[in-house]
Amino acid sequence: EEDDAGAQFVLTPYGWRTVKEAGGLTQEWKKSVDAYVAHFKACLDMEREAEREAVEEKVKKRTTRQLQDEGIGVSGLYAQFDATNGRITLWPEGWRLPYLSEIKWGRHVLLSTVNDGVQLDDASKTIMGEVESIQKDQMVLVTTFERLPGSGSRETYRIDLGPNIV
Repeated sequence: EEDDAGAQFVLTPYGWRTVKEAGGLTQEWKKSVDAYVAHFKACLDMEREAEREAVEEKVKKRTTRQLQDEGIGVSGLYAQFDATNGRITLWPEGWRLPYLSEIKWGRHVLLSTVNDGVQLDDASKTIMGEVESIQKDQMVLVTTFERLPGSGSRETYRIDLGPNIV
């Protein structure tokens, strides 16, 4: 069927087709699915905000030494960004990475400069990455960001366990 706007389209298992090409298939069911998804999206948004507030509270109320002792953060790292692969390699100079019980492969972490600290609302100061590997002398993150936070000069960085990503 066509109305004043032209042909009506529906999503089929084979992609978008006109209603006529789809044999009269309609998507009346989609309204119910959208309402169902919207209900849970609101809950997930609230959960994400609660996670975010918990992370902010931890990094603001605890010293970096306390975060390290709890296995959820480390400070004083140097970094190199590989723009081709979207990887950030972090390493300590003159010491080994401590055991971080909560920061391991697949976890999302926040990367910030030591001077600026964690600022979740400012991507020039804090970015998110996923731990790809961690060893005694280096940690590798994968990120969608195209640069390191901070000025880019010889900065030192901190890693903090980020909010759970849903």
